[in-house]
Amino acid sequence: MKLNHFLWLSFLCFSQAQAFKLPDQEISSYECGKTCDELSHEPMHLEWNIHDQNFKHPLRNLQKSYGYKKKVTLEELRKGVVVNTLAPRAIIRISPISGSHVPILRLETKSHSLSFQEASSLYSRDEAFADADYDQNHHTVLQLKEELGAGQFKLVTDEQSISTDETFVISVFDKYSNAYLTVETNKDEYKLNDKIIATITLNDTLDYPVKDVFASIVAPNGDSIPLNLTKTKSNQYKGSAQLHSKKNDFGANWYVEAAISAWFGDQLITRQGHAAFSYSIPSAKLIEIEKVSTQPLNFKAMVNVANNSRYALQSVLYYKDSQGKFHPLSTSQTANWFTSGKHALEFTFDKNIYKQYDQQSLYLGYFHLVDYGQLKTVYHYDEPVKLSELG
Repeated sequence: MKLNHFLWLSFLCFSQAQAFKLPDQEISSYECGKTCDELSHEPMHLEWNIHDQNFKHPLRNLQKSYGYKKKVTLEELRKGVVVNTLAPRAIIRISPISGSHVPILRLETKSHSLSFQEASSLYSRDEAFADADYDQNHHTVLQLKEELGAGQFKLVTDEQSISTDETFVISVFDKYSNAYLTVETNKDEYKLNDKIIATITLNDTLDYPVKDVFASIVAPNGDSIPLNLTKTKSNQYKGSAQLHSKKNDFGANWYVEAAISAWFGDQLITRQGHAAFSYSIPSAKLIEIEKVSTQPLNFKAMVNVANNSRYALQSVLYYKDSQGKFHPLSTSQTANWFTSGKHALEFTFDKNIYKQYDQQSLYLGYFHLVDYGQLKTVYHYDEPVKLSELG
């Protein structure tokens, strides 16, 4: 009896030793309540074949901007609002914020006063724009004629029929300019207590004397964290911040928003831009992955969760060729609702795939654990692991 018991314990320890341990991370709970409780409690498993899809994260999270926006009142438009461009054929859009009407405007240069129709090669008024930030049905948009060149322009209205308190946004897209702003973050996904590093750069062959530069982190609810920027080289600045929010954003993105202004002769050139990133609370983690059987090809993942919620695990089965390149063959998604604590998620791949390839050439990877309470990935491990290392 003792011998049998010893053999059983030895077998159990040996089996456990075959499971592949995944990197640890600290997990944290968050307020979810009814939202998480009402998520589906039904287990789900899907698996489908894929071929050579790219499952790698982008190398850089960088966004470019050739434009800027300014908020103005009707009274300011009556006096004249100056916009600056560095290249011909800039695009200007005026959108109402507080009202539903854009006044009739004219464009003034050093030598001309032109209606918007006269000044434009392309013109639109009161047409819907699906990507508009404000009232979608009331905009004035024009692309300046090439012969007007670049430089300083003034937007003016003589309209008296609307309230002087009404406000508008003027958007300038200097699309043919060599000067553009880049906003870059060191990652595209962050978790609670991570440090974000943002790089703000005014790019051009010319070295503009920078007048002002500003950057902040903006949460989905509008909360803003100003970044203390340090100049790292000509026209480039860096800033960092620790992310401590434990608020559930239900899948919404965070942003780094930035603005920079610089002198070009007697013109003040402005560029504004932003870069989006994902932020989550690490409410769960993968502990280990184990191969349970080969006919069919079954796996079991142990997870530890801090929140009552629904969790889904995605993984990818790869084939490694003789040149060492990984080719995705199939992906699996399995999901269930869990209370806080440790649980098992089981998933399967088509047994025919296992038969078609030598086991030594098959790998499992791209482990992404999603918390449906946050609609965010809360744990990931992308490196392919040889099936023989999984038991």
